[in-house]
Amino acid sequence: MNRPFVALIVILVVIAVVLAATGVLRFHNTKDESAVTVDKKLLKEQTEEALDKAGQTLRKAAGGLQGSEKPGEQKATPESPSEAPPRSAEHHR
Repeated sequence: MNRPFVALIVILVVIAVVLAATGVLRFHNTKDESAVTVDKKLLKEQTEEALDKAGQTLRKAAGGLQGSEKPGEQKATPESPSEAPPRSAEHHR
């Protein structure tokens, strides 16, 4: 067997195990018949939840990248002399 085919089989087995563990994929075996059932409602709910979490994570990451500074640069803080409000003469007595 070639490697891509083996990798595909392994990926499909992992997906089937995850779906079975989460209850989306169910196996029924009786004396007369065997069946595999997919709970489409549960699959849809779990997929939407996973997409929402992934979207939140991506938004957080994008916000972190937008707020990051270039190496060597510092954000001006209100305490720095360039940003501090001028002091009145009363404070220097």
